[in-house]
Amino acid sequence: MARNTNSSNTDFFSGPRDAAIWALTRVERDEAYLDRLITELHRRAGSDNRDQNLAEAIVKGALENQVALENLLRPMVDKFDRSAPELRAALFVGATQLKVLTGVPAHAAVSETVNAARRLLGSTRAGLVNAVLRRVSSSPVALEKLSGLPTWINGRFTQQYGEESTLLLEALDNQLPLFVRINPLRTTLAGCISDLAKAGVTASVFESVPQMLTLNLNGARIPDKVFAQGVCTVQDPSAALVSFALNPQLHETILDICAAPGGKTTHIAELMRDSGTIEAADINEKRLKLVAEHAQRLGIKSIHTQQLDASKVDAEVKLIFDRVLLDVPCSGSGIFAKKRDALGKKQESDIERLVLIQRTLLTSATRFVRPNGGVLVYSTCSLDFAENEEQAKWFLAKNRNFELVTEHDLVPQTFITEEGFVKALPHRHGCAGAFAAVFRHKN
Repeated sequence: MARNTNSSNTDFFSGPRDAAIWALTRVERDEAYLDRLITELHRRAGSDNRDQNLAEAIVKGALENQVALENLLRPMVDKFDRSAPELRAALFVGATQLKVLTGVPAHAAVSETVNAARRLLGSTRAGLVNAVLRRVSSSPVALEKLSGLPTWINGRFTQQYGEESTLLLEALDNQLPLFVRINPLRTTLAGCISDLAKAGVTASVFESVPQMLTLNLNGARIPDKVFAQGVCTVQDPSAALVSFALNPQLHETILDICAAPGGKTTHIAELMRDSGTIEAADINEKRLKLVAEHAQRLGIKSIHTQQLDASKVDAEVKLIFDRVLLDVPCSGSGIFAKKRDALGKKQESDIERLVLIQRTLLTSATRFVRPNGGVLVYSTCSLDFAENEEQAKWFLAKNRNFELVTEHDLVPQTFITEEGFVKALPHRHGCAGAFAAVFRHKN
C-alpha cells in the first residue's frame, strides 16, 4: 500500500533515504527551515549515527545543489517542475547520492532510494524513480558542469558587475566553508578553538573579520555540546559585518526590526557587552522564539522580543532608539552558495516586488530613529544593485534629514566601497555576499 509523507504516523520511516525524502518534501511543500528539521530527520533515519549522518548529508547536498540537480533532472522527467514535491524529493535524494556525495556505491544509491520511494510513494512512482536514477547513474555529465545559478542572476550580474562578473558568478556557485562567531562574553578565539578541537573539529581564525572562525568538521556534525555552552554562533562573516556597521555603543537603545532568527541581534548585544536595551522585533511571532532561545543560549539578558509588522507602523509612533537595524527581506543572491533552494525558487520579477517592500520598510524605520544623530542601518544579503546601492540613493533623495555615513570604525577597510557602503563579495573576501548602508539623522 502506498503511504504518503503527510501521515502523522512516523513509524514507517525506516532509513536515511526515507528520512531525506521526508525532509526535502517538508522544505519544498511547507517552506520549512532545515535547521528546525534536523532532530526529526535524525530520528526518522534511525539510531545509527552513520544513517543519521547520511540522511543529513543527502538533504544538505540536495539543497546546496538544487538548481544544478534540477538542470540535470529536468530533461529526464516529463513536466519535472510540476511534479509532486515528494516525487521531486525522491529524485533529488537519488541524484544527490550519485552526483554530489562520494562513497555511496551507485547500485546502493539507486536501489535503496527506489525502495524508499516504493514505501512512501507507491510502486508506480517508484518505477519512475528507478528509471530516472538509472539514467542519472549512466550520465557522463558532471554536476559541476551545470551552473547552479538561475539564468536571470547570470544576466543581471553580468550587466551590473561587468568584467568582475565572471569571478563573482563562479564564487557564488561554489560552496563556502562553515563559519562561527565567538561569543566574547564567554570565551576568546583561542578558547573557542580549543573547545572545538576537543570535539574533533578543526577551527582557524578568519582574518578578514573580527571574532570569526572557519570550521573544518572533518566529516563530523556540528558539536552540540560546544554550542550549548554558548561560546559561539554559526554565522557568515558577511552577516557579522552588518552589526559592525551599526557600531553600537555601551548602554544605548537599539531596535532590530527584522530580527529573527537572531544572529545579528545577539552579535549587537555582544558588541555592547550585554548593556543597554535591544528590542528584537519581527512580523513572525513564532520565529521570534528563536531569538529568545538564541539569547538564552549565549547568556544574553539585554534582548527583549516583540511582534511587529514594520510595514504598518503608525505615523505617530513615539518610541525612538539610538540605532535601528533594518535587515530587509531580499532576493538572497549573496548567500546563494548557502541557500540555493531559496534563490532557486525566485524569479527576476521578484526583485521589483522586493524593492517596493524594502522602500516601505525603510520609510517606516525612519520613525524609530532618534533625531540629531540617531543611526539607521539598511542591510541585505543580496548583491543586486537594485536592492542595494540604488535603494540607498533612493532613500537619501527622499529623506533629506538623513546623511550617508562613509567612515566605519569597526568595519575592515577592505569591505568599504568607494561610495562608503559596506559590501562583502564572495570572490574578493571568501565569504557570502552582503550589503549595508549606514544613515545618520542630521536634525
